[in-house]
Amino acid sequence: MSTESKIWASSRVQTCEMLHATCQIKSCSFMPTRLLRLQEHSSSGQLFVRLEQMTASRMNVDAREERYSTLTYCWGGVQDVQLNANTEGMLTRGIPASSLHKTLLDATLVTWDMGLRLVWIDCLCILQDNPLDIVSEIDKLPEIYGNSFITISAARASNSREGFLQRTSLPAVSKPAFKLPFACPDGRPGSAILSSGLLNSPIESRAWTLQEYVLSRRVLQFTQAGFHWTCSQIALFQEDEDALPLLFAQRLRRSYRMYTGIRGGDRTCRSWMNIVEEYTKRDLTYSSDKLAAISGIGELWGKTSEDSYAAGLWVSHLPLGLLWTSAQPHMQSGLAEYLAPTWSWASLSGQVDWFDHVQTMVDPSVMIVSCKATPAYENAPYGKVSSGALTIRGRLQKTALEDELSPKSASTASSGQADNEILDLEMADIHLDLWDEALKSRIRRCKLFCLQICSFDETSSRGPSGLILATEDERLFRRVGVFFFEHPQDHDVERLGHYKNLAHLAESILRIQRSAFQHVATRTIIIV
Repeated sequence: MSTESKIWASSRVQTCEMLHATCQIKSCSFMPTRLLRLQEHSSSGQLFVRLEQMTASRMNVDAREERYSTLTYCWGGVQDVQLNANTEGMLTRGIPASSLHKTLLDATLVTWDMGLRLVWIDCLCILQDNPLDIVSEIDKLPEIYGNSFITISAARASNSREGFLQRTSLPAVSKPAFKLPFACPDGRPGSAILSSGLLNSPIESRAWTLQEYVLSRRVLQFTQAGFHWTCSQIALFQEDEDALPLLFAQRLRRSYRMYTGIRGGDRTCRSWMNIVEEYTKRDLTYSSDKLAAISGIGELWGKTSEDSYAAGLWVSHLPLGLLWTSAQPHMQSGLAEYLAPTWSWASLSGQVDWFDHVQTMVDPSVMIVSCKATPAYENAPYGKVSSGALTIRGRLQKTALEDELSPKSASTASSGQADNEILDLEMADIHLDLWDEALKSRIRRCKLFCLQICSFDETSSRGPSGLILATEDERLFRRVGVFFFEHPQDHDVERLGHYKNLAHLAESILRIQRSAFQHVATRTIIIV
């Protein structure tokens, strides 16, 4: 870091320590299982890192000496130096910091410059060839990051080899992507330069780094545009914010609102689904980490609520929390490995959205009887699950879909039943969870039902909405998608082009909306 940057970072730390009570350490007794001790060679001045086991006796020394930093970064591939059974002895004896990948080396240099002598880096402090140690340490992430003195965020580095201390600057305006005329406030003509160079921080593309950011009391981010400070009391750029690209600054502010909302006690369904939407936009190397990589946020959330957590959903948010949708169903496919029950967004590998704008009043007959998910590991209640079941009581109506996954109207349903026994989804918006041969096969061999979650609202002419379920035996049901009815004016007229009379179209839609579940008795079913 430059002298100017060191002074700026030190002043932020000092101000936070002196004035921000909510940013102070919560547990003086906690220490990670392992930390890296930084030491300078007495003659050469070379920096060394040495792995230390933080035993109970070490936790009673002066707290200031035992302050440690944490690193959040993009792995970007296999780490040449990592902790495993073969390297544990070597790391315990100590190695030159220069032998680490550049991002990790830079983290040790920043830690040293800040006067700290201990740093936690996941690949060097978790046994990478020991599944039980990985599960145990992941479960401790809220404490590891929450009790860290500061988290160093290598926001601008796309992998561990790239580093983040090299000089950076704004994209040169001599080669802009777009140059648009712009009227300056004083009336003079100017230009607006549009460039994507600063819009995407690599660290924001990785799923694991979201919770590492949220769990930290203080974060010093090394971005493409310089330093950014985050704590529970303030978010601040080192440079003049007005000189930064607008969308870049706005995105950091959105991240900060999420950060303060979670740490400040916002426990609404909308807040949680905002987290899920942001989290599922990001990439995971292993789909099996879907719940593990957000488990720390789940634990932090759960500590300040009396809610129950089940496979990525909070029971108090049900049934509305069930109305998530797959953002890219055509890019989804059935996974060979079990991730979560089908009613959980974690059962899919990609991005999900939550359509709160189409929700009306919850059908009063809907009742959550029980919602349970069995953790795959007993000591990781917020992590991976081995099974799950949702028992729910509500109005269930038969429906049908064509082989090409489009609605089959009641008049052409092949079951031979009366029209009023089949819910016609031709007028509804349907969002299937995925489009692949496995789902098509399930639709062909199973009976399909619609479970109403939200009822029709006369005032807005919206609803009903709910889940599309498939079952072979009407004993266990599996989710395959969601449906909702919009206001008639919001429908795609081209899709319903065979209705030449728009007034007749609106009338038909409203009739279906009103009668869809009107005389349907409630049933109790199990969704797995």
